[in-house]
Amino acid sequence: MNRICLVGRLGADPIIKKAGDTTIAELRLATNRRSKVGAEWQTVADWHAVTVFGKTAEFLAERAHKGATVEVTGQLTYRTYTAKDGQERTVAEIKADDAQVVAPARQAAPTSDEHD
Repeated sequence: MNRICLVGRLGADPIIKKAGDTTIAELRLATNRRSKVGAEWQTVADWHAVTVFGKTAEFLAERAHKGATVEVTGQLTYRTYTAKDGQERTVAEIKADDAQVVAPARQAAPTSDEHD
């Protein structure tokens, strides 16, 4: 069974594309994990490429912005491509069949000028 569920923060606004009548949203999702580096434990960010299709992609285009906490569920896939330097590369991607905004991006605190 190939099933993955991630909760993380968007590193950028979704990139929205169209393929015919289908909307596609490409996300960069950061998740945190604890890792021991030498004698100390540190928080390490892992970045994930996520692709969402259809109505869910349309929803994310409207509601998901950089910094938002998003939950995605889908399948882990691998894709091979030839880079500009001629080297063949393999990337892991999540093809999400469900995604939702868990918490919106944090709003910047108002400056003192905005209170005048």
